[in-house]
Amino acid sequence: EGVPIWAIQGSGDRSPYVRSDATTTGIVSGVFPDLHGFFIQETETDDNPATSAGLFVLYGNASDAVGTLPVAVGDLVQLTGRVRELSGQTTLNVTNPDALIIHSSDNPLPPATVIDPPQETAAAAIYNETLEGMLVTLGETAVAVAPVTQYGEYVLVYDRWGVETVPRGAETGFFIIVDDGSSIVHESQET
Repeated sequence: EGVPIWAIQGSGDRSPYVRSDATTTGIVSGVFPDLHGFFIQETETDDNPATSAGLFVLYGNASDAVGTLPVAVGDLVQLTGRVRELSGQTTLNVTNPDALIIHSSDNPLPPATVIDPPQETAAAAIYNETLEGMLVTLGETAVAVAPVTQYGEYVLVYDRWGVETVPRGAETGFFIIVDDGSSIVHESQET
């Protein structure tokens, strides 16, 4: 059956399978054509809170045109590719279309995990690694505390932190960074 996603992710900040080929299975939880990929997540895990049950799949070659992907949210897929770490994210790079098998469609998605990072930046980095690639949801009211960056990212913070401003050097582990899921660079529209 291959290597489970949790084993590919491992319990550290780098996959123990980096630069190795692996076959794994999961349910497609998000499709991002602009990023040439999609996320998969397993429904059964090892119950180890230090390992993530989600994984980003980079599909095709970098030179491929941005377009549609051969999967849809809810597809149960099996794929084989090279495990890589790209910008701190464990990724399965699938370049051979024959290395993707869709077993079934319209499957229910795994339940989203409530995200609640700690305030300390180092502790939050470890915490966020355990949720890498997984479906997450907010557990309470949050507010945006930073504007949208040129890469379509913005920052949410739970109301309970009482954040109005964040001075330089302050702990920012409790930041929940949201991305627009595209590769578009948003240029300034100043006139």
